[in-house]
Amino acid sequence: MHLTELPLAEIDRIRLRTKEHDQVAIGFTRRFAQEMGITPVLYLKHNPELAKRLQSVPAALEALADFVEKDDDTGSFAELRISKPLPVQTAVWLLTTANRDPQGTERPWVPGLEEFQKKYGRISISHWSRMDYEQVLKGRKYLYLTRDGKGEVNDAVCFSEYYWEKACFRDESHLVKMPAGRDWDLLFRVFDQKRASNFSGPFGFIDLARRFKALVAARAGSDPQALLPYALMPELPPEPPHST
Repeated sequence: MHLTELPLAEIDRIRLRTKEHDQVAIGFTRRFAQEMGITPVLYLKHNPELAKRLQSVPAALEALADFVEKDDDTGSFAELRISKPLPVQTAVWLLTTANRDPQGTERPWVPGLEEFQKKYGRISISHWSRMDYEQVLKGRKYLYLTRDGKGEVNDAVCFSEYYWEKACFRDESHLVKMPAGRDWDLLFRVFDQKRASNFSGPFGFIDLARRFKALVAARAGSDPQALLPYALMPELPPEPPHST
């Protein structure tokens, strides 16, 4: 059986390229899958040295046959395999790109869901929409830089607004006197200016891309185009000057 640890977001992106039907991901706990013996796959198609070594030991190749792929390479799917059936009743979650059932009701839907739940009991089901992914890209982001003793950047971490808020706000308890009855200790969210001074932002997605490109160039002392040959946006121009 073939499994993947690839997020459905990537599977859905691939679906858009092929214009195929909706996708359904059936989720199992990793601990259970480990107990069933999940194992990464050895792909020989693009590794002639590995193929040569395995073929030189026929007994080993035969013993590993379930976990060796000679003709294909689906490593980009983070593929895992098990050599035994995986009981579907042990699934804990369904994630689907379909959000309407055959009657037109708007809800996450998987063919055969009702029969499955009658037989095995209820299961969590969620709808994946590429709009969710787009919202992640559109959301505001903050950059946290750490520097070495010479002041050079040695690490850069991007925080979404949710995690920036968790990092830059803290809870303080203050006693509030009530007009009548007992007084109460209430929690208030307080902005931590010192912590927040380590961040820059907020930025949009392209803002961050520009800054990371500049950081790479400054760190390496070279043209980032040469250092990032597989960049998805190689012609990204620098940030335009701000108008006054």
